[in-house]
Amino acid sequence: MNRKAVLFLAAVMTAGSTVSAAAAETFADINDVPWGGAQAYINSVFEKGLMVGDIDDSGRRVFRARDNISYNETVQLVYTLSGKTVSDEVINKWAADMRSNNIPRWAYDSVAFALEAGIITRSDLAVFVNADQSARPITRETAAYIFGRFLSEEGVEPTAAVVPFNDGTTISAVCAQYVDLLSSLDIMVGDENNNFNPNKTVNRAEMAVIVTKTDNLLKSMESENIHEEKPEPDYSGYITHVTESSFQLYTFDGKSIILDKGWDGQYYLDGEEISTRGIYSLTSNGVMVRADVFVNSSGVATEIYCERAAVEGRVSGVGKKIGSYKRGSKKIRYDFKTVTITFVNGLSRSYIIDEDSDIYYDDEEIDYGELLELIGETETDDELYLNVYADADVEYDFEYYVYPQARIEEIHLYTIQLEEAVIADINNERIIVLDENGREYEYKLDDMARFYVDGDKERITYFKKAVRLNFSKVEIKYNNEGYVTALYAETYDGDED
Repeated sequence: MNRKAVLFLAAVMTAGSTVSAAAAETFADINDVPWGGAQAYINSVFEKGLMVGDIDDSGRRVFRARDNISYNETVQLVYTLSGKTVSDEVINKWAADMRSNNIPRWAYDSVAFALEAGIITRSDLAVFVNADQSARPITRETAAYIFGRFLSEEGVEPTAAVVPFNDGTTISAVCAQYVDLLSSLDIMVGDENNNFNPNKTVNRAEMAVIVTKTDNLLKSMESENIHEEKPEPDYSGYITHVTESSFQLYTFDGKSIILDKGWDGQYYLDGEEISTRGIYSLTSNGVMVRADVFVNSSGVATEIYCERAAVEGRVSGVGKKIGSYKRGSKKIRYDFKTVTITFVNGLSRSYIIDEDSDIYYDDEEIDYGELLELIGETETDDELYLNVYADADVEYDFEYYVYPQARIEEIHLYTIQLEEAVIADINNERIIVLDENGREYEYKLDDMARFYVDGDKERITYFKKAVRLNFSKVEIKYNNEGYVTALYAETYDGDED
């Protein structure tokens, strides 16, 4: 256990006992709790302004300790604990995704923050609200997932050996590591039978405990000066090619550069030292590696801090390939199917997809044949045109001689149809638009598409002349096959900044 982990554990154990049982009983229903002792945590979160309850019909302040807490409320609490303020630019960036998943307006700030910080993903939004528009109660394993990813982003690591739960096999793979993290920190623990009960919902009293202990942990980190100011890296981007003495970096601003690695230069993966061969193995077999690079006065890389980037982007194709693996001195060849994902930076990677891969579209499980139909790869669906995006959990095989190494464990698919964007290019068959972050999206035009300029219907020839590329904003309508049926553009006759 490293020194920081020891400090974490000592601070958490100390802070966890500081909840004042004698705090003023603010809530009218303070004694209506699921277990004795919950009052102290409830009063604590109120005094800290983290959970303040609401006012009932009689004008009394109530906490509703036994009520379930929702996904959106959980994310709001994480946002409050972060102490950060999300910008309007970030909210606008994620507005379309939040709107399409019926996220309530009051939760836009917190949900946009969580999406931007990587605490939740686009595919997670699909479960936030029930089909009848009611708030969905959060489960224990999902609460651990959200709080765990938040704390991981804050640099928190497990502080003690993880003690397995008796029902550990029922915890979903994507949540398991965060359950371990929170249990090691004593933020979420099991019941008297050492069961975690991953699918049980979380009530407001239980959330008061989680929030109190998380806040105590964050405060202890501040007091121990664990949050250290880090210098800005000289370069940041994705490593695309590696040799013994250099590497190629695709920077976040769209440039491809080659940097020499010094003789004493060191790669780090998730904070741990890793060899050049290890980074080569990752980058050459489908793992998108994000890197912050520090160079010396000669421009030679001395420290390269890497992490595996989330597999997220547009589904740009499927196919079949031939791979191989070694068995003794023999090289065994085998066929496999792949799905190719193009990341937002324009780079593409292919991943194995097989009968054990779980495929979901709009939160419903589909099979490989339905995936082909969705992206228009079957003969019977020539007219289908949908921009299909994906978030994927990928399993990697780190044996150097195995190719390819990356296999889809679970992939969540969804479509992005921008309702409003800036026109980048247009012809008689398709339109290319830019979102608020400058990312390009291409949509095909329906044969009967209609064009409007300043509210008046026009021919496409006039439409193309009237709009200004990379400036004019367009409202877009689609049919069920994904083709554009109408474009509404506004022109400008003044001097724009």
